Amino acid sequence: MQALERLQAAWQAETHLGRKACLQAQKASVQVLWGDEAVARAATAELRQTFAGREFPRLSATLCLVDGLLLDRQGRLDQARDRFHRARQLAEVAEACPVAVLSGAWLAQQYSRLEQWSLCAKTLADVLATAQPHQSDALWRIALTTANACMRAGWSGMAHTWYRRARAQATRCDDGVAMGQVLHDVAIAQVERLRRVFALSSPATLCAQDLQAAQTLTNAACNYLALSNSPALRALRPRLQWARACLHVWQGEPALALQVLEPLMRAGLPTDVPSRLDLLTQCQVDRWWCATSLSAPVLGQGMGQGMGQRTDEPDPEVLKHLLSPAMPVHLRWVMLETACDAERRSGYDSLAREQPRSELAKARRQAMSDWRLSAQQLRVALNANRLEPDRWEKLYES
Repeated sequence: MQALERLQAAWQAETHLGRKACLQAQKASVQVLWGDEAVARAATAELRQTFAGREFPRLSATLCLVDGLLLDRQGRLDQARDRFHRARQLAEVAEACPVAVLSGAWLAQQYSRLEQWSLCAKTLADVLATAQPHQSDALWRIALTTANACMRAGWSGMAHTWYRRARAQATRCDDGVAMGQVLHDVAIAQVERLRRVFALSSPATLCAQDLQAAQTLTNAACNYLALSNSPALRALRPRLQWARACLHVWQGEPALALQVLEPLMRAGLPTDVPSRLDLLTQCQVDRWWCATSLSAPVLGQGMGQGMGQRTDEPDPEVLKHLLSPAMPVHLRWVMLETACDAERRSGYDSLAREQPRSELAKARRQAMSDWRLSAQQLRVALNANRLEPDRWEKLYES
């Protein structure tokens, strides 16, 4: 926890009461990112009690940022977005540029997760315009969010430049959690890109070089996270296991994919896994596809089923999520494609009793249309806000 150690040293050396309090709030933010939410909550509660009734906008902004981080860890994205927005406002009033930039970086990331692309792109451009070259703790997150957006838009060349910058800034700020998040996102973005190619065509269209690159990235991320004792990074491991299963599928190895998915599902996904229900849906649908490819029974262990109970279809609650608009656009249509193919292979007449095949096909077509519209809106937003890498080269290469 290099970042926390640096803040601890600065906090011990500081004598001014207000600045010392801000450093304590910054420590709380790092503790959340590490995964020590309880410690962070206790620290912020103590600060609020100590400074109750006092006007201290910079401290208020930092505490608001910590609130947003805690909400983000709980998966309450809308509320987290609102707290990041408020933190940024308070920091701007207090002329606390580092807090404003960091809050803006988190705000842009929340807009991205909520697929609010116009707001995401505008916030990224605004924050880049005010950031300073030494603010690596914010610059790596800005670069990572921009890279993920470019990859989602289909601009892999631009995305790779931004990923490279994210990794360089994470290295510069000597933050192990930051590096773990970057490695995770780079690997998952590559796997999700190949997943879209696979859904639209066939395994034969996947480039062997791309598959090898995805496997290398996934292995690197898995190895890095395996060495970390951060609870936050540990929560990212299941998604990388899912990525490994996907790579087995594309290499014509559904049996090996099942060997990865079965233990993952049997152990159950921890509650702190980001976007847990989305990942659970992906794992169950992919497991179904692999099992039908092998004409094997599917071992049911969903969100309401007992251990070891056999079922002919994925868990109803998971299917409900798949068929609802709650699942991110770029995931929903891909998983519907996979589910439809599994349905055809298995010979079932329906995914769920209340969802006849015609309705499933309709949902798949609508999801595809929604994804294409979303990707187009994202490309427009990125262009309008001039987020091409060359424009910000001076900021990142200084």
